[in-house]
Amino acid sequence: MTILNTIFKKPVDRPIEGVIKADDEASLRLEIEEYVLTNEVEKRLESFLDAYNNYEGANGVWVSGFFGSGKSHLLKMLALLLENRKIDGTSAFDLFLPKCGDCIPSAQVGQNSLIA
Repeated sequence: MTILNTIFKKPVDRPIEGVIKADDEASLRLEIEEYVLTNEVEKRLESFLDAYNNYEGANGVWVSGFFGSGKSHLLKMLALLLENRKIDGTSAFDLFLPKCGDCIPSAQVGQNSLIA
């Protein structure tokens, strides 16, 4: 166990929820801080935000993936970001931003919001 503790930033023996619940409000900050932005999601996040901010008649988004691939978790993160909810006094946007390399355009970063 000592070797594992040197690899990870956070304790590996802490409790980790196996399933993310959409209505769980108690651990929102932890969920945002520990959310892993995959390369695939990062590639598509900018185009999603562009489509969301330039609404032209579409009324939904299709998210597909295998069971357990993180679809619900992604949607929960997007909902928090689009709402830009305050979590423990910090906006969801500010908590999420460090995960993003170039996935959010600088114009949107300057607004401290994902919604134009």
